[in-house]
Amino acid sequence: MIDTAIIPRRPDAAGQRETRRREDAAPRHAAPAPAALTAEEFWARIDAAPR
Repeated sequence: MIDTAIIPRRPDAAGQRETRRREDAAPRHAAPAPAALTAEEFWARIDAAPR
């Protein structure tokens, strides 16, 4: 098996080197996480929704 740590990364289309984002970093296209609803708020929204 080839040790990939010694192989340099290929530059991207702009000629810049790729940078590795942190594992826990949110992707740029991700929307902010919605606020968590309590059970009462959840069922109130379900009951208020048109049927």
